[in-house]
Amino acid sequence: MSLLKAFFIAISTYTALPAPVFKWDGRGAAYSMCFFPFAGVLLAALWYGLYALCGCLDLSPFIFACLAVCLPLLFTGGIHADGYMDTVDALSSHAPRERKLEILKDSHAGAFAIIYLAVYILLQAAAFYGLYEKGGAAGFFPVFVLSRALSGVLALNMKNARGSGMLWSLLSGASRGVCTAVCALWGAAALTALYFFAGAVSACVVFAVCALWTIAYIITANKSFGGATGDTAGFYLQTLELLCATGLFAGALL
Repeated sequence: MSLLKAFFIAISTYTALPAPVFKWDGRGAAYSMCFFPFAGVLLAALWYGLYALCGCLDLSPFIFACLAVCLPLLFTGGIHADGYMDTVDALSSHAPRERKLEILKDSHAGAFAIIYLAVYILLQAAAFYGLYEKGGAAGFFPVFVLSRALSGVLALNMKNARGSGMLWSLLSGASRGVCTAVCALWGAAALTALYFFAGAVSACVVFAVCALWTIAYIITANKSFGGATGDTAGFYLQTLELLCATGLFAGALL
């Protein structure tokens, strides 16, 4: 029962899918992060289905790119995009750490958040367009699992910047060792899928991108905020998916 509760906590938190809602306490919450990457599995299945449907209908790369950008935002309810917007808003302020943390909590969207979300959408659409045109879009779907696996590992093991908030509440009683190991296994499975569906070169490019961006994120989060928050975790996930799409496109050109 506790694992089923953990599953539904993860699905109700990280997707817009209808699911029973449970209180974040006890063993269910302790293991919910183990199922965070499974949300990526569901999204990957939908995204691959979209890719197959566009191919069957012989739709243009432009239509595919637009739909492929919208699908993750609709599937997640924008929870990770919201974290991305709050984080870029805070980083763009160049304010002291305490002020940056206040901006993360502000429910209003600043100008920088809107500007950089538009930039993000355009860049991701361009990457998806190029991938589809080059025949490499089928290799992207494991990235949805990989990004969530890595985000889970970091959320579980980085210092929480505030000691409060949604991420802290969810992870305060987490079985961090077990959840970290499970997320790592999800990540290894995603990399293996990338190897088979995108090829060795593209898989190596994505691995390098993930390693470099993870290091950069850890340094930036610790320096700017004193650790991680739910918003910075969303920022990491969104930017990693964009960089992986760009890396896969670069790999398709090689």
